[in-house]
Amino acid sequence: MPGPFPPPILPHPEENARSPQPTEGPVEFYEEDGVYTLRIEMPGFDIEDISVTWYGGTVSVSTTVGGDGGTRTYHRAFLTPKEVDPETIDARYRSGILSVELPIDEDAPYGEEIEVT
Repeated sequence: MPGPFPPPILPHPEENARSPQPTEGPVEFYEEDGVYTLRIEMPGFDIEDISVTWYGGTVSVSTTVGGDGGTRTYHRAFLTPKEVDPETIDARYRSGILSVELPIDEDAPYGEEIEVT
C-alpha cells in the first residue's frame, strides 16, 4: 500500500550534471572581535551577478545565472543574533569565495524581552 504522500519529483540525473547547484558549498558564519563574518564558497559566479542584502536582522545572499549549461541559482539567508550597523557592512568576492563582514552595533537594541505573566 502506498504512503499518504506521493513520491517527490526529482530532477533527471543528466539535467543535474549539466547545471550543478552550488547549495552544498562550505559556509562559515561566526562572530569575532565584534564582527560577524560570513564566508561562502560559490565558484563560477561573476561578481556583478551576486546580490547581498541586509534587512530585519537577516543577511541574504542570492544569484541566478543562465547559460548554455542551464540555470544556476543560489540563495542563503542568515539571522544575526545581535544588531548590525548596515552602513559598515563590507562584501568582497575573490577566487570564488564571498566574504561579508557585518560589524555589530552594540548600542542598538535588538528586540525586547517580554514579561510573561
